[in-house]
Amino acid sequence: MSEICTVTDCRRTQCALCHCCQQNISRPHLNEHQDSLNAELHSLGDRFNSIKDRITAGSRQKLEQWRDDCYKKIDNIFEQKCDELERLLKKSMSKTKN
Repeated sequence: MSEICTVTDCRRTQCALCHCCQQNISRPHLNEHQDSLNAELHSLGDRFNSIKDRITAGSRQKLEQWRDDCYKKIDNIFEQKCDELERLLKKSMSKTKN
């Protein structure tokens, strides 16, 4: 004698074993079960993509901030060296005048 579906109130004959939940279920419930699992999978995919997008955006923002900070440091050093060069030139010019 065939076993019946393990879903409550279903009198249909089982046709498949769900390896995910280890239940023997009928064809209509197999389809419902599969649809449910697919919906969960799509939801997980959407959540993954959302997290990936946030991480990517945050990383990009941090990288741009790092670049801006480096440019500021380079500009500061450039200005310091220009001032230093100007002082050396003035000092050299004043020595040649004397």
